[in-house]
Amino acid sequence: MRTVVVIICGLLATTAASATELVHQFKNPAFSGQGWSSHALTIDSIEKARRDAIEADRKAAITKAEQDLLNTPLNRFMALFQSQVYAQLSTQLSNNLFRNQCANPDGTSIPGCTNPTTGTFLLDGNTVSWVKTATEVILTVTDAKGTITTIKVPIASFGF
Repeated sequence: MRTVVVIICGLLATTAASATELVHQFKNPAFSGQGWSSHALTIDSIEKARRDAIEADRKAAITKAEQDLLNTPLNRFMALFQSQVYAQLSTQLSNNLFRNQCANPDGTSIPGCTNPTTGTFLLDGNTVSWVKTATEVILTVTDAKGTITTIKVPIASFGF
């Protein structure tokens, strides 16, 4: 056994040793300069994604707070009440525009009565005017900014 160890040691001693020069290189691109641009872009991308996430969270919190404010019982009641008032106004307006005001309940005409053909009223800062002809009702709405919306409703084709 001793001879085997001596033979192995002899073989190892006769093998040529080889070595290369040791060169120190930094792994961090901030020190070496290699890959610096991709490193800087990666850092910038991470920072931007974080800023965007913080901004999105802030906007979501503001939106939720606004929605919570609008969803109070008082605000829900006021929205429902306003909707009901507008529905009643709409019904009264359409009844008055399309109804023959010079007719008795039995359908006979009232002598000396003439139906109105024009009118104007204010609603929430908007001016609403109407003109009734033999074939249509023209409704013109002018808002506070001066924008005009015109609606023409043919009355001869309806069979109420």
